[in-house]
Amino acid sequence: MMSKTLPATTVRIWIGSEWAPLRSALSGFLAEVWSTSPAMVVVAAETANPESMTGRVAGWIWKDRTTEVSVIEPVSDFELQPGREQYVVGVTELLLDPDPAQVDQLYAIGIWSRFVPRKRRMLMRVTPFLDEEIVENAARAAPQLLLQIAEWSGQRILVASTDLIAAEVAGRGLRAIAQPAGDVGLNPWQSDLVRIASERGLGVVTGPQISLQVRRAGPLPPQFAAEFRRIVSPADRKKGRSCSDDWGIHGIRRNCRNRSGVRCAAGLRWDGPDLEPNRRAAQPTG
Repeated sequence: MMSKTLPATTVRIWIGSEWAPLRSALSGFLAEVWSTSPAMVVVAAETANPESMTGRVAGWIWKDRTTEVSVIEPVSDFELQPGREQYVVGVTELLLDPDPAQVDQLYAIGIWSRFVPRKRRMLMRVTPFLDEEIVENAARAAPQLLLQIAEWSGQRILVASTDLIAAEVAGRGLRAIAQPAGDVGLNPWQSDLVRIASERGLGVVTGPQISLQVRRAGPLPPQFAAEFRRIVSPADRKKGRSCSDDWGIHGIRRNCRNRSGVRCAAGLRWDGPDLEPNRRAAQPTG
């Protein structure tokens, strides 16, 4: 009996200290994703204020596209228009500094509950099945692209995924490794929202389906590149363990640490870093 191959997805992460290289990286990614321009792009952002990180990223999409782009904010009664092709993008801010354990966070799934009609929001206040309703709101929005933007240790991090569950897991994983005390909560795959979304078939269902691709966007301090490399690199090659083991792909080993002593995150397969500067280009010539 032949085994069924599960679909795979790649979560892309760009890290840099300047906005311009991040914008260029996102533009290249969108050109890859949008081989054919959609009739309309709907960008749902926590705020469209250009001074905020989410507003800045939403503005990049609005300025770069030749197609019609609509940027909406929470409490805007967002509804898909039947019979019209729409590419839905969600933009959220990941809160990583100074200690994310002290603040609430809406990830890729939860953000869509802020874009539902008022009547539905009122009903959510009294429902005994709140998590199911939150997942239902995400399913109704049917986002095709999830972007998460963060600042961490003076650097900016942009996360992009075309898979709803992969985006949720990656966001939760980054929050886990950013906590000074380590990940003291559940493995991201154990969260109720991820479990319910997986049962509904809204994305990937296992960690091995996710590949993590990290790229440097512009200048990056060597010490930060080295630190991030230690966090996400394989923990112990001699024992055959990979980063995915430490990040808890299968819901186990969530208390493991890699050789740097930094607690790893969420359960993703590592495709290899591109964080270090191009040393060959930096060498003197002639």
